[in-house]
Amino acid sequence: MKIYKVFAKFTFMMLFAGFTFAAKAQQSTLGAIFYQNQYLANPSLAGRYEGLNASLSYRQQWSRIEGAPVNQALTVDWSGGKRVGLGLLIYSDQAGLLNRTRTMATYAYHLPLGENQQLHFGISFGFMSQRIKYEDLIGDLKDNSLERFDNRQVFLDGDFGLAFTTSKLNLQLAVPNLRVMFNNEENIARLDRTTFFTAISYKIPFENFLNGMKVEPKIVYQGVKDFDDLLNIGANVTFSDEKLSVMTIWSSSDNLTYGIGINHNRIFSFTGMYGNSFKEIQGFDNAYFELGIKCKIF
Repeated sequence: MKIYKVFAKFTFMMLFAGFTFAAKAQQSTLGAIFYQNQYLANPSLAGRYEGLNASLSYRQQWSRIEGAPVNQALTVDWSGGKRVGLGLLIYSDQAGLLNRTRTMATYAYHLPLGENQQLHFGISFGFMSQRIKYEDLIGDLKDNSLERFDNRQVFLDGDFGLAFTTSKLNLQLAVPNLRVMFNNEENIARLDRTTFFTAISYKIPFENFLNGMKVEPKIVYQGVKDFDDLLNIGANVTFSDEKLSVMTIWSSSDNLTYGIGINHNRIFSFTGMYGNSFKEIQGFDNAYFELGIKCKIF
């Protein structure tokens, strides 16, 4: 298919260009974006599966450091079995005194191209708010600059995503934070803001081993505002008809993540992840953890 060849060629170029960059981004994204909840990174995957699904993720970094980053995300997505998917994403990012929250509504369209082949389009629109945590502030609470920061308007924002999937292959391209990209507004906090997201993965089945073991290696290449681009290489292995999974992800930001997941009847799943932090701060605390829960409501 012509459209598949063009999309695949473009994605491969974006991905493997990452090997020429050294990455030193100072925070990690939620590990759930790699396998457990790919809607977090790409709006085109909202409602990919039929029914109503909800997912919750929590990540705590550098737990011994005061004001360490905390990331939380809630997603709900739905599909009636047709081509349309709908979703809601609420993402909270706390670092030091700054608390940022994005709330996005998503529309996705899943176009069948052949047997087990789909081209996915998705767009999200919503708003982002930024607030100061005054309860943790040490200083002059009457500072006018603090009041001006906290009284700013809520910013409208958007994300766009594409994906091509088969029963084994998964190709993705997403562009988040569209408002800042087109307007270049300096008054929006942009620490570690992802500028683009590309990914490729391929499932390799071993049907006669460990009750249907599957191995899915994956490469993710992300642009990061004001830092070098980020390359992630990982693999997810499922056993016993996908009831148990283990995963590992290496990042060019000098960290390694391990994870384990349990899936009960494809209705409820739990994921736990643990990893080491970046070299620059290992003298303080070299670990972080992430927990994830996913539920098929109906």
